[in-house]
Amino acid sequence: RSFHAARPCALPMCDLIEPSTTMDDLPEECLVHIACQLRSVRDLGAAAQASKLFRDVFYSDFVWRALCVAGKHGASLDFSENVLGSFSHPDAKPTARGAAAGVERQSSASGQPWREVYRTTSESLSSTVCVDSGRGYAKYGLASSRAPAVLQICQPGQDCTPASLLGTALRRLGLRRATLPAYSAIVSEPFKYAGDRDRGFSAPGRRGREAWRADTEQQLLHGFGVRRLAIVDSASLCLFSHRLTSGVVVNIGFGKTFIVPVLGGSIVRSAVRYLELSGMELTQHMANLLHHAGHDCSWRPEFGGDEIPPITVARNIKEAGLEAFPTSLHDHFGHSPLAIGQVLRRTDPPTKQVRFGGATFELGWERFVCAEFVFHETGGEDEGDLP
Repeated sequence: RSFHAARPCALPMCDLIEPSTTMDDLPEECLVHIACQLRSVRDLGAAAQASKLFRDVFYSDFVWRALCVAGKHGASLDFSENVLGSFSHPDAKPTARGAAAGVERQSSASGQPWREVYRTTSESLSSTVCVDSGRGYAKYGLASSRAPAVLQICQPGQDCTPASLLGTALRRLGLRRATLPAYSAIVSEPFKYAGDRDRGFSAPGRRGREAWRADTEQQLLHGFGVRRLAIVDSASLCLFSHRLTSGVVVNIGFGKTFIVPVLGGSIVRSAVRYLELSGMELTQHMANLLHHAGHDCSWRPEFGGDEIPPITVARNIKEAGLEAFPTSLHDHFGHSPLAIGQVLRRTDPPTKQVRFGGATFELGWERFVCAEFVFHETGGEDEGDLP
């Protein structure tokens, strides 16, 4: 391609060059749109230092409201209308397209600026203790933690008893009694208290639930002196974590399996059912399956951490690798899935690798068999070496 020299221009070059456009020249609506793309408090703070205009825009209520909505911040607001605890409020609804009128001030439902709402709720995460109680194992931690710690309540290797669970959790978090009045607590109600009636099993029902709640309140509010306490049933929390308010939660607990229907964020307590099938039994079945499949669950240094018994190794492998097959294993195999000898001799296992510390366990059909105990009625067929 050839280029031809242009005729010399008689005007000075400075008159031909448009003045450069800076961020300060953009309309406020554009700056607000840019600011709302930032999801880091550090980035918003850094941008706000650039100029007085940037400070007004990047510290505006509209921008911090968007950050609060994205991070679910707000003590009494739930910003998604299809999750537990939500309610209709103008501040909780997404702003309609085109309604972002610059840096117009929008107060939160609490009357505080949205930047203050973000700060307050962020600080509350580090001063809120969460306890997920259970019969075999319990989880606990601060709301700001990335993952909870675990307390073993069952034998062997018991860390604490159900009665000493709350005190042990607070102590392991390094919280002193003198500082506890600055903390709040969220405790999940165990599944065994979900139903209102016994239904032939040893579930406590309504009276047991009320007694447990009263004891929990007594310990935390009066004994330890925490500032606030919220007790929420475990089934609703399970659905809430998946952005649902209605569904059926099946919990295979340490001592029983609980089938809990939830409608609109509330348990239908009269419809709760129990099965005499426990996680402890499934762990024992899993240990037997791993043994028959040739896996050695004896502790060895490559696992890392403290030495644990083989049954605990089997439990951890079960938690990481157990799944339910998409269809009935009985129909898929043409025989009982509990006929373990036949199952393990199959040459078409869909394998999955489960890491345990520095060791790797390759699981085949054995990872699907335990789930069949929830659906399969035993008896009438050769069930191999499983009881």
